[in-house]
Amino acid sequence: MKKKGIRLIAMTVALALLAGGYFIWRAVSVKGDGSGSDTAPGDDTYTVGTVDTKTLTAVSVSRRTEPKEEGGETGTVSFEFRLKEDETGWLWSENEKVPLSNEKFAEMATAVSSVTSPYKLDGVSAADLGKYGLDEPEISLAFTDGAGTHRFYIGSLNSYTGTNYFCTDDKSVVYTVDPSVAESFRFDIYDVIDTDDAPAVNASALTSLEYTANGKKLLFTYYSGGKESDYTSKYNWYFSVDGGAESHLAAEIGEALTKALTSLDLGKCVAYDSSRDSEFGLDKTSRLVLKYNKTSTVTDSTTNIDKTVTTPEEFVLNVGKNEDGVIYVRADGSSLTARLSSQDAFAAVMTENVRSLRPTELLLPDYGRIDGITFSAGGKTLAVKVVHADDGGISYESADGKTLDEDKLTKLLDALAAAKTSAFASDLERDPAAGSDAVFTAEFTFNTGDAKTGTLTVSNYSGSYCIVSFMNDNDRLMTIDEAKTLTEALEACLG
Repeated sequence: MKKKGIRLIAMTVALALLAGGYFIWRAVSVKGDGSGSDTAPGDDTYTVGTVDTKTLTAVSVSRRTEPKEEGGETGTVSFEFRLKEDETGWLWSENEKVPLSNEKFAEMATAVSSVTSPYKLDGVSAADLGKYGLDEPEISLAFTDGAGTHRFYIGSLNSYTGTNYFCTDDKSVVYTVDPSVAESFRFDIYDVIDTDDAPAVNASALTSLEYTANGKKLLFTYYSGGKESDYTSKYNWYFSVDGGAESHLAAEIGEALTKALTSLDLGKCVAYDSSRDSEFGLDKTSRLVLKYNKTSTVTDSTTNIDKTVTTPEEFVLNVGKNEDGVIYVRADGSSLTARLSSQDAFAAVMTENVRSLRPTELLLPDYGRIDGITFSAGGKTLAVKVVHADDGGISYESADGKTLDEDKLTKLLDALAAAKTSAFASDLERDPAAGSDAVFTAEFTFNTGDAKTGTLTVSNYSGSYCIVSFMNDNDRLMTIDEAKTLTEALEACLG
């Protein structure tokens, strides 16, 4: 993450922990005269190598890799790093423009700062190095300081002790180290890269998300407490196409989008330049633009009093998909490509099928905004008054003097909230034989929003579907069974 000052401090602290500016690889010799022919525990501490971290200017790591497929050949990955002239960070010799994390270099230094071992083996011949995996070490390290270059080699794992063999340029003496040391150097360049930071945004700070692709613009606008002009406060997200009117974004998609934007992560870097843009779909001009409000505290220079300031911000991502539909992004001004977090949530809004953004829920009743409902089915009606208490509580009573069974009414309201649509009228022609009679209606009286009344109508459409009409929405279909659940719940209320 790009917190350069903090990372440099982190590395400085890690290096400062090494007394006298040195890190020491230590090993404990065999007891007695120290000339044992086999590794055995002991008490004496041996200095294996020292590196002056105050004058450390270069680090080299070479690691053997396993075959990618059965019967394949082993490979080698090597990295050369050098300290910047201003000593604020590190550069990779292969591409000095790639930003590197100081934290990783602090980790590498810490890994070898105080390594102890209860084992030491003297008098190892060159012919015997293969027993310890040191004839062709898995890991070869070089640290260059003011005194020169110091080399260390990590070999195979001793399955009995659970430790790795290692040595210096003096390969006649073999020691062992904890396997965590080797693990610190089993990295690729993407583990060292200082990845881009996404803004840390909470839901209340969200403003909008704009997706532009193939000449079309989808704008998703966020309303923290719901839209005041709407019949309900239950929708936070609305979308529009190419500057058109706003429509409800499906509640499930909206909830996932909020979570995705408030936990946005670009930490999974997959490329550090544009050479593979076509592979990631980044050779096109698609973009995601997140707009949000940033809150910060500033001190008034005149009164010396802290005050909170809110400023509008935007975060721009160039975006693409590979052949498998995986989404990749590159932050504006960055050279790094990352696999986008929350793939499903972003895939849902990065769609060419705008219909898929529309709600599947029949409606989202907000009874705090409703004063009354009149239900009708089969020629019978049920009028319900919504009572609003001073403390915000909601209760219900009959509006026409009929007996109201609250348990049965609750089941009706639950059925209304759970009802789903599953198709559109354009998917299926109306069957004239089914007729067009309404099988269920609910007339609402609202106390908030632009519309003071609204009627939900569920009518026959075909042998399998009913068509739904509510407010300006009149082309969604729900199954006959879904409609039957509503009518049966109402009939139960009516007795």
